[in-house]
Amino acid sequence: MAFTVFGPTYRPRLARREIVGLADPMLPNGYAPPEALVGRTRLQYFKTLVKRARARKVDHAVVESPAYGHALGTIGVHPHEITVVPNSPSASVVTASPRVSRWPLPESGRITLIYPARPYPHKNFDFLGHVAEALATKGRDVTFITTLTAEELTAYSPATQAACIPVGIVTQAQLGELYQAAHAVFFPSLLEVSSATPLEALSLGIPLIAADRDFVHETAGQAAWYFDPRDPHDAASAILRAVAQPDEVKRKVEQGRHLVDNRPNAVDRALRYTELINQHLDEIGQGPRPTVVVAHPAQQHSFRTAEAVATAGYRLRYVTPIYDRPGSLTNRLVRLLHGDARARAASRRSQRLDDDDVVQIYEPVALLLLLLQRFRLSRMPFLVWFRFLVLIFGWKLRRIVEQESAVALISYDTFSAGTFRRLKQTSPQVHLILDMSAPAAPSVDDILESFVENHQGTRAADLLSEERDGFFYQQNTRYAAREIALADHFLAASTFTQMTLKLQGVDPERIHICRYGIDTDPIEPLKHVQSPRPLKVVFLGTLAARKGVADFLMVAKDLQASNFEFVAIGAHDRKKVHVPEDLNVRLTGHVTRPVVNDELATADVIVFPSLADGFGLSVLEAMRSGATAIVSDHAGVSDLIEEGVNGFVVHPGEADLIEHHLKTLERDRHVLARMQRAARATAQGRTWNLYQQELKAALESIIGETQ
Repeated sequence: MAFTVFGPTYRPRLARREIVGLADPMLPNGYAPPEALVGRTRLQYFKTLVKRARARKVDHAVVESPAYGHALGTIGVHPHEITVVPNSPSASVVTASPRVSRWPLPESGRITLIYPARPYPHKNFDFLGHVAEALATKGRDVTFITTLTAEELTAYSPATQAACIPVGIVTQAQLGELYQAAHAVFFPSLLEVSSATPLEALSLGIPLIAADRDFVHETAGQAAWYFDPRDPHDAASAILRAVAQPDEVKRKVEQGRHLVDNRPNAVDRALRYTELINQHLDEIGQGPRPTVVVAHPAQQHSFRTAEAVATAGYRLRYVTPIYDRPGSLTNRLVRLLHGDARARAASRRSQRLDDDDVVQIYEPVALLLLLLQRFRLSRMPFLVWFRFLVLIFGWKLRRIVEQESAVALISYDTFSAGTFRRLKQTSPQVHLILDMSAPAAPSVDDILESFVENHQGTRAADLLSEERDGFFYQQNTRYAAREIALADHFLAASTFTQMTLKLQGVDPERIHICRYGIDTDPIEPLKHVQSPRPLKVVFLGTLAARKGVADFLMVAKDLQASNFEFVAIGAHDRKKVHVPEDLNVRLTGHVTRPVVNDELATADVIVFPSLADGFGLSVLEAMRSGATAIVSDHAGVSDLIEEGVNGFVVHPGEADLIEHHLKTLERDRHVLARMQRAARATAQGRTWNLYQQELKAALESIIGETQ
């Protein structure tokens, strides 16, 4: 293994693994501001291209600031292979003789400032002459102590030459002594990664007057006077403000020392290097962790899958367009939102994932898709744009899987056919795992066809028949069949999804059941006791024929009595589902999560008569708050229902049986209370931690145990 503190290197690769320190601000695309690029020659630009090519080949990069590490992603250095080791001042500099206070400065006295830097273009040396001229117009003289040689100084303007003292190249100890000769450190650099000069000023208790740039703010915070490094008059004003404010100087100096005391020092930096070297030596001895890519162009439960992969010990790459990561377009948009919109946007982030494990692609395309989803006039633009996103997402995803040398890709139903087909051709060794968030679409189509035949003449049958005749429905069904045929393994949330896959000829050994879970802490259960109040029955989800809303409405119609309260929580398309105004059903429409939680907190029973559902998290959420469940055997959550213990299981279309169970529970509130307690216990036991364990077992079966 090779460790290079200041890289990149240009020698032939000699080690199995290379760790290289990168700090050239010209390396990342777009990191340098335009003013720092003025005067760059073609040769310098060519050298930067060579450095970028070499930097891409390192196994692990060490950088001095998070912002620079993030920027390296623009040239192909993956965030997961970057470690931030913050810069620190040189011990030889900060252990020089104690600082002698040179403040306050007499009004007529010459101001002496120090600027230790080499003559690189971005160091902005010609700016010093302009600052001296601006101060002269205000009646003050200034001298800049620089570490330029006399010969180097001749390359700058006469005004700069007149204002500067070139002491030449000095040792670290000599630099510490030079700091003592100045009233303040002047730092007008246009571009840095993380310069030691501001740190040295703060450590020595010397006032810092610096460029108003992020690389200084990250180090000095509010402990410096800032100016625009392109405006000499602004710089002159900053210098004069410092001169005129001895009390402020004292306050900022103390604040600066506090900042430095809370940063890693040179010893900490060396220890971090040692830890990094040992970590990589251990990995070389053990072999690299297998990489598993989890990819979803939207969200759904993919956060949880990614968390489970990382927890299981695999090296994770979570590929998604929309993620609330600092610096992302999503993050900037979230700041503009308020109320419920901001709360929903905040859910686009996992607190358990490292930002470096997340790879965002096609973020603007996906954000536009969300905007199209808000339009109610026509779904055609949304569906067309959705397929476009799936297409380009798949192209990029295949390249990421190949670049990462992944052993497995977990992708999701309705998104994966194209990616799977190309990877079968280019990377047949990759395990292609299809996460079935819904039952197998071709089998579901057979179920819906049977329902339509058995319920001819009903509004539900007519709606389902219309849906099945739709162009996109038929396209998606055919797409799903191709997807299933291409997958190597399947993650199913329930035995119902498993059954639909078996009907498509999938070997049961290739199906791994990983049931979803919930977080059990946000909602406290209601104390359900025998009471004369009406029995509250809720339906949670979109009011659609496929969700079995017809059964719910039929029961509500038959039980038009004061001892029942029916509530439908979810979006309602009145053109497709008609709810008579005199029906004993309260429609909430689409509501926020807090409102849903409030409704569930007082619910006694949830009815979920879906015709085909891979799981049904809404049922588990209702059970968490103490509601018993009546669910369809075509809903995956029925796996968790013990008949007569925590709920009941019915077949789609059995509205009369749902009605019978509700009458029983309304009549015997003691039985209801017992079943509600059991429902609550079931939900408490079905956490996402259990899902993680099941997914880990599935991956170990497919890939093998992590090392």
